[in-house]
Parts: sequence; structure tokens; C-alpha cells
Amino acid sequence: MRWTQRASGAVGGAQLLLAAVAGNALRPPDRAALFISAGTATTVNLVTDSGVFAGGAIWPGLGLGARSLQQFTALLPLIDIPALLAMPEIPALGRNTAAAIRSGLWYGHLGGIRELVMRIGANCPKPPCLFVTGGNGQRLASALGAEYQFTPELALRGLASVALRLAASPESA
Repeated sequence: MRWTQRASGAVGGAQLLLAAVAGNALRPPDRAALFISAGTATTVNLVTDSGVFAGGAIWPGLGLGARSLQQFTALLPLIDIPALLAMPEIPALGRNTAAAIRSGLWYGHLGGIRELVMRIGANCPKPPCLFVTGGNGQRLASALGAEYQFTPELALRGLASVALRLAASPESA
């Protein structure tokens, strides 16, 4: 797998690149893959149909968003993200402050992911494969729809793939 460099010369964190390695191995050879990681940060990243890591988008994850609202506003409460994720249904219309924050965090994330998938995927010749990982990934994947495949421990799978490649060709280490 190859990757493009940003102007600063950096290509991103190790976790992001390891997830890209795993995402590259999971996609069919003729299709790009978008992988969504939902943890402390939420990311949407593209591996092209030719196996190139092309970049992506990063924004605060659900927990970081909740803590930011509580910490940097005068009166907003802290929302318990595990409790939010355990709710069978999250109402879109918040009828009190806490419910409104839950709605904004949840549907803002879903909408942000869908918008980025649509915009980034529009540049791909075929619809990209969609993989979701991270601590909040399972619930998000189920809410996003059947085309979003929850893939736990994507970065660890990438690490295992890199380790196997290095073990197979020790001269490249």
C-alpha cells in the first residue's frame, strides 16, 4: 500500500495508517475503501481502488464532543456516551437540554459520516467499500445501514498484516 503526503510531510498517526493497511487488505482489488474509525476522534479515510492511502477527515468523537460542550460552555451538562450508545432509540427532537445534546451528538455524527462518505466516495469510479471500527463503531455501523460493515480492531489487524509481511521478508526490516 502507498500513501500520499500532506504538505507538512506527515501522513498521519500510526493507528490511522495501520487501519488503512487492514482496510486495503479487506477491499476487493477493483474498489476503493472508506474506513470510519469512531473513538476519541472520528475519522473517515480513503484507500483508493489502486491501494493508495489518499487522506481523509478528522473531527472530535462522541465523548470528546460531549466533554467539550460541558467544559467550554457555562451550563451544559456532561452526556454519558456509554448510556447514549445503550439507548434503543435516540430521539431526534430533544425535549430538554440533555436530550438535545444527545440528539446533536448522535445525529451530527451520523450526518457527518454520511456527508463525507458521499463527497469522498463521489470521486471513486465505483462505490467504495465501507468499514467501521472503533469503540463507538458497532452502534454507528448499525445506525448507518447494511452497507457499513463493522470491523472491530481494524488497526490491530493492520499491525498483524505488517508484522506478517516483515516476518516473510526480513531483509525489508
